[in-house]
Amino acid sequence: MNFSDYLQLLRVHRAKEYFDANEIDVAEVAKKVGYENEITFKRTFQKSESLTPQKYIQQISVKQNDIQPEGINS
Repeated sequence: MNFSDYLQLLRVHRAKEYFDANEIDVAEVAKKVGYENEITFKRTFQKSESLTPQKYIQQISVKQNDIQPEGINS
């Protein structure tokens, strides 16, 4: 793995942390992890994770909605 690949890996990992913390503005997260171009970030994220940032965010929200405190009936 070269430096560029390692940097992309770190950026995607950090982006996932932001998304997991409910920061859902993809453009803002892209800038926070070092991408000036949102399109480049989306392509890199999709290549790394096999899904778009938007799909990743959707998966997170589904998982969070499935988790309910004990004793609450839906």
